[in-house]
Amino acid sequence: MRPAGVPVLPHVFGGGYLGDDSTARLAGLIEPEFIAEAGWDPAARILSPRADHRLLGWAVCQVAACGSKVDAIGGTCQACRRRRGTGAAPGKADTGPACPAGTEPGVCAVKGCERVTRSMRQPLCESHRRHRGKLGLAVAEFAARPGVVPLPAFGTCQVAACSRQRSGSKSPYCEQHAVRLRGQRRADPALDEQRWRPTEPAIARTGTVSLAGLRDTLAVQVLLGLQQRARHGSKTSITNLAQICDQGRRAQAGALAELACPGAGNKAVLARALTRFVYQALLDPEAEQAKDAWDLAAFGQHGHLDFTVISQPWLRQAAKRWAIDDLPRRRGAGRRDAAGPPQGPGPAVRQPARRPRRRRERPGRAGPAPTSTPSCTGSPTSPGTGSFPNTPAPAPARRPAACSAGSAPSG
Repeated sequence: MRPAGVPVLPHVFGGGYLGDDSTARLAGLIEPEFIAEAGWDPAARILSPRADHRLLGWAVCQVAACGSKVDAIGGTCQACRRRRGTGAAPGKADTGPACPAGTEPGVCAVKGCERVTRSMRQPLCESHRRHRGKLGLAVAEFAARPGVVPLPAFGTCQVAACSRQRSGSKSPYCEQHAVRLRGQRRADPALDEQRWRPTEPAIARTGTVSLAGLRDTLAVQVLLGLQQRARHGSKTSITNLAQICDQGRRAQAGALAELACPGAGNKAVLARALTRFVYQALLDPEAEQAKDAWDLAAFGQHGHLDFTVISQPWLRQAAKRWAIDDLPRRRGAGRRDAAGPPQGPGPAVRQPARRPRRRRERPGRAGPAPTSTPSCTGSPTSPGTGSFPNTPAPAPARRPAACSAGSAPSG
């Protein structure tokens, strides 16, 4: 038992984790090298992989220095297309100016100021912008003025998933979440703000997934499932992963199994795959042997093995011992990536006996030579032979009834 108050797993939980041991056991399976390569920030709980990551990357806008995500490879982002007034995608040699992100906050131009700007288009924070407007100075001249002092930050937005700064001393939210709250209150005057804070998604950013606001077990399962998918060489869409996290935050789900639902959509398939990988990572071969229905993933195989079809207890135990000795010899083409959640043990691994297929004669295909039969009309070519020359005489047979009605041929 881990002593209370001792922080563990700083590569996953930042300064430490003081929760339950089952979640800590899951987090212990996450490799520090993987989440470091995936761009995991343990303090903010934000995943920011590189655009050129082999399994977690995305297509980047071709406009120089833009860096925004595009839906189709080789295209441009919607903001750059709107700015240029055309829907055509430029070539790779396009060196036009990048389209600055309209909602992404920037750094104040005043040296040492901790407050952020409303957007990258504005070089000053709101307080310094109003001060410069009263003086009527240029931005560079205002920032170098001796009387201009840096200002401290207002703090972090009170939405659980958001890591942005608050827009002012009186507002508990960043600018974007304050706008969202006003819009949702107009649509629903009875909105519960205390319920809204932990369930509202973060402001979308290119190539980032916020796991802040998720329950600890769910956040660890997402990271562990992502690691197992990367081990199998499966590519994961950051957009679909962010949608799964937003769904878990709204539902306040405690595990991935609560989010795994049937369906053929990309989000549903990814949720089931993550659930399956987490389930397989927790399988113990020793514990699996004590069951009467085995998941063969615990032994590095695919499928299930059901011993409940054997009614005699002694024979069932003997079959288990035989299976344990025989499974290491089973080496197929390799395990397949199961995309669905565990559905329970299936039927026993047993191939039904196949009946031999009857060979059909094809039309027009030459068959065996026909057997000659005695003719009841006419005379044979010679006594003791059949109707066809050079063929052996058939065995004596009973005279047909049609011949007995008339006179027998002379011979």
